[in-house]
Amino acid sequence: MLLIPAIFSLSGCKTTEQNYRTAYETARQHQIERAGGELPEGVELKNTGAPVVKQVSVDGVDMPAATAWVLTNDKNVTPLDSVGKYTVVVAQFKQVFNASQMRQRLAAGHYVAPVLLKISNGDYLVGAYTTDSATQALESLKAVEADSTISLKKPYPYIFRVGQKIR
Repeated sequence: MLLIPAIFSLSGCKTTEQNYRTAYETARQHQIERAGGELPEGVELKNTGAPVVKQVSVDGVDMPAATAWVLTNDKNVTPLDSVGKYTVVVAQFKQVFNASQMRQRLAAGHYVAPVLLKISNGDYLVGAYTTDSATQALESLKAVEADSTISLKKPYPYIFRVGQKIR
């Protein structure tokens, strides 16, 4: 007897295009809010995960690299004037606490000035080295790969390049 009302209630839960559109608009609004408010005209947030790491050639140097927008409105991140063109990323976190702890562990080790960046999807990247030289970035990447004091999982480490700054 209870089974019949349950069957009728399930038939009313069909997914419609309007439901998808509402969910999309809600998710997009959350992304904009996480990015600190309004985005510049014509800019959309599409990245919902880790930056896509691709093999690229920069200044004649082949390296695994990724580019993403960086948010500058977070007091927890490294100021961008202290960040070079290339950063060797060792981890990505959803929570700033975890990212800060990783940065502190790197600083307590032999990494001089580890950086913390917030990207457009709201995640935090932790970088072991940052430099303006592509050659130095590749050398730093190799040093991180050889470092047995930190354990890294694919796709880490890779070289990150700031795509665009969003306030």
